[in-house]
Parts: sequence; structure tokens; C-alpha cells
Amino acid sequence: MTDQASLDRRLMLSFDGMTLPDDVENMLADHDVSGVTLFRPHNCESPGQLSELTAAIQNASSSDLALLIALDQEGGQLHAFGAPATMWPGNMALGAANDPDLTRRVATAIGTELRSVGVNVDYAPNADLTTNPNNPATGARSFGERPSHVATHVGAFVEGLQSVGVAATMKHFPGKGDSSIDSHHGLPILDHSEIELREREFVPFAAAIASGVQVAMTGHVAIPSMTGSRELPGTLSRTINTGLLRDELGFEGVLITDALDMKSLSQGLEQVVDVISAVRSGVDLLLMTADAAQQDRVTRGLAVAASRGLIAASTLEEADGRVLRLRRWVSQYDTPSIDTVGSADHAELCLEASAASITLVKDDKSLLPLSLTASVLVVETEPTILTPADTSNYEVPYLADEVRRVSGGVVTRVVVPHTPTAADVASVVKQCRSSDIVVVGTVAANLEPAQGVLVEALIAAHDSVVAVSRRTPWDVLAYGAIGTYVCAWSANALPTRATASALYGDSPMTGKLPTTVSEFPVGHGLVRG
Repeated sequence: MTDQASLDRRLMLSFDGMTLPDDVENMLADHDVSGVTLFRPHNCESPGQLSELTAAIQNASSSDLALLIALDQEGGQLHAFGAPATMWPGNMALGAANDPDLTRRVATAIGTELRSVGVNVDYAPNADLTTNPNNPATGARSFGERPSHVATHVGAFVEGLQSVGVAATMKHFPGKGDSSIDSHHGLPILDHSEIELREREFVPFAAAIASGVQVAMTGHVAIPSMTGSRELPGTLSRTINTGLLRDELGFEGVLITDALDMKSLSQGLEQVVDVISAVRSGVDLLLMTADAAQQDRVTRGLAVAASRGLIAASTLEEADGRVLRLRRWVSQYDTPSIDTVGSADHAELCLEASAASITLVKDDKSLLPLSLTASVLVVETEPTILTPADTSNYEVPYLADEVRRVSGGVVTRVVVPHTPTAADVASVVKQCRSSDIVVVGTVAANLEPAQGVLVEALIAAHDSVVAVSRRTPWDVLAYGAIGTYVCAWSANALPTRATASALYGDSPMTGKLPTTVSEFPVGHGLVRG
């Protein structure tokens, strides 16, 4: 008969609260769950608060081993632990800088800040390839499109995180970058042959395994060439999770699902079938959400399945061994000083990485570097989330302030909605004529046509327009007539400071495109400075 504790160890709990709720404390004390996943809007407020929360979580457990405490600290658009923690550039920025040692140092710093507040698992790095400009969920969360390039940076990121005792998580196995469907809202289908998958999608994951990655996260994506089904998420497939990941690629670590509340999986009562299938397929941990009804149906479903022999005792024993081995691994590391969070050294490294990433794609009229005495109109879109795996709504428009910091001329700031209206466009066009230069920052303009309309209107009204993409490099597809186009990769504070400095020539632009953008190939980038 299956031990109830073994079923409990399949759970990574989540909850809503900046302090530990009584019911969760009791669950941790009375059941041998493996750990907790924290989310920024629900659990993360400040370094001190987060440190107290993780300590309370550990103290609630009766185990001698540390519980796993995880969150998503990718950098770029996804910071589950926000300011005053260092707000790093994302993976695609590091791919554009293309310095594996820099990637390793950034990951080490991320891990140090996490470890200092009691977090010992990071759901990073993203090992997906970014080959589809219309993919709203991957985009700049990927290091790029070329398998070998992405593999190099994934391996470096894994090494950096784990050097300070934070378990890295390669995701989303076996890869879901080449899809136009966000798995939060539906099931992506990767229609590649098995040969193509082995030559492309699987390569970065193999590199992470070679670097000793401790955790893998399943991708809720259908791989019909390998499973024979267009309706079966890889999360539920034994062919993918055991046959490919463990038996063929040799992964010996812990396998966790992506979040169970994603619409690419069944929701409601039907989810019990998916959860049982996931565990049978070789999944070790289930990434729960704060939904009490979900926790109830998952735990009851597992208990019934185990009692009826639908989940083999050997499957649970193997999963136990892997999870307990990971908990022993994270238990052996000390906690750094909380003073590392947002430290001056990390700010300097963040600026270094951001500056190295900035990529000049076009400068037909040689507008860059900008003149210090020129008057500038800076137009920015309001920060917004484009996918649930996004914390951009915590940011504010920084670009005008940073341009003003560098410029000696008059700087005028205009902020428009993510989807600017015709009235917004008309107002901006009217204002632009009184400035020498227009700098317009866009975010995912290829997915938001109204931003393209705005930039095209500015191009028609003004001779000197500089467009800066603040996230993904494909914005130029929405306004192809632009003469000067810069990829800055991030709208966070310190990366934006680096962007402004580069626009004025205070730091050189040396970044190279890590993905194809229209007629511009991988590796393209003009050098300035």
C-alpha cells in the first residue's frame, strides 16, 4: 500500500499571503510536502518580508531537510522577486551580448540574491528557442533561435545559479518556443518532425543536463511526431518525460510540471485525470496554485489512484529519491547576507550586461549618437503584461527620465497606452514638430498594430525618429520604414539607463541579434562607439 507521505511529496504548494497562512502552516507541519512556490503578486513584497516568509515556511516543517522554496526569477519581463532586488536584463539581452561568462556572472548574482532571502530553487533558465515572432509567451525569455547559441547560455546560466546553492530549472521541456499559442490560454502544438526536434529544440536541454541542472519543468505542449497525439500535452506523456528526458537524455534530477492552472491542461474535475497521468509519466512534483479547490481535487485524486494501483509504488519511490536528493543538496549551502539584494556590485553588473546587449539594427541617416544639445521628444508606451508570465506592470516609464539624465537639451516626455488611440497618435504627432529628435519606445509592436500606426505617423511627420524596441526585436516589422532602430531588450530601470547612455554614445553599441528579424540575420548588429 502506498504511503500517504509519498503522495504528499508530490506537492509544491502555493498560497495567497505575504505571511504564512495558518492552514498552510498546518499542512507543512502535518504532511510531508516537498515545498512551496512563491509568486510576486501573492507572496513577495520586500527582501525583509520575503526572508521572514521563507523562514516561517522552513520552521513550519518537521523535516530535518530544507523544503524547496521556488519562484520565477528569469530577468527581463519576469521578476518574481522585484525591486529593490536587482532588475536584470532578460535572456535575449544576454543572448545579444553573447558572452557566456557574463551570463554565468549574472546568474550567480541572481542566485545570491535569491539564496539570501531563503529561496533555493529558481524556475530558470528558459531553454526554449525563439523562432516565432508571434509567440507572446516566449519572446525575450529565450536566449535566441540557434540551438548551439542557446545551449551555451543555458549551460552558463545553470552553472551560475547552482554555484551558490540555488537549483536551476530548465524549461519548458521539450521546448515550446515555436508556437503562436500561449500555453496559459491554450495548448500549443509543435508540428516538427522528430529529426527536427532532435536537431533543434532538444539541444539546449541536453546542454543544461550536461551542466548538471537539478530541475526540469515540463512544457504543456503537444508533440505529435513523438506522442502520436495533437491533444496530449508533453506534461502527461511517458514517452516524453521518461523515455526521452530520463532514458535517452540522461536527466537524473527532479521533474516538475508547469503550473497546473494553465488552460493547456484540463481544469475543474477533469484535472484529476491529468494529474494522475503526469505522475504516471514520470513527473516528480506538481506545481500547485493558491486555489484550495485545486489542492483538494489533486490530493484526493492521487490518493484514490494510488489505492487502486493506478500509480505504481515503484514510480513514487523513484520520485521520492530524486526529490529527497534535491532537498539534501539545497540544505548544504549557507545563506548569504541580505545586503547582497540590490547591492552596488550587482547594479554595476546589471548595467554592464545591459550595455553589452544593446543592438543597433539600422541607422540609415546616422542619427546616432544623439547630439547632447538637441531637444528630444521621448514617447513611451505604458508598461503592461502580455502574458501571465510577465511582471512588466510593476515597472514605470523610465526612458524619458534616463534620456534627461544624459542629455543637455530639452527633453519632453509623452506616455501613451500600450494600444494608442487615433487621438493619442494625433496628439503625439502635433508635439513632435517642436523637437529636434523623436525617440519612441515600443513594446511588442508586431503584436500590437496600433503602436506601428503611431511610429509610422511619426516617421511621416518628422525627419529624425529613433525607434527603440523595449522587449522583443520584431517591433520593426510593424514599422518597417524606420531609418534608425535599436533593440534594448528590456524596459526595466537599469537596462533603460544603459539604453539612454548608448543612445548618446556614452557606451558602445556592440550587441548582435540572437534571432532573425526580417531581412536582418542572426549575428547582425551595427557597431557605434
